[in-house]
Amino acid sequence: MTRGGRSCGKRDNHLYHTDMPLCKAAKEDLDRKSIKYKEIDVSKDAEGLEKMVRISGKRLVPVMVDGENITVGFGGT
Repeated sequence: MTRGGRSCGKRDNHLYHTDMPLCKAAKEDLDRKSIKYKEIDVSKDAEGLEKMVRISGKRLVPVMVDGENITVGFGGT
């Protein structure tokens, strides 16, 4: 599912998440900023989990992929 309103340039944005509160806060922040992103719920998508670990090197969520930029975790804004 793609959420939000705008993308950051021509890059695809992906948010790897679960239903944990920190992941929900990250999604709310992206929505508030009207940033488009594709959601990958790694608690329900084993292939998505494997890809997230391959990309980030970690089994921590949320993971935001914005083009070549990878952010693990969410500190709020």
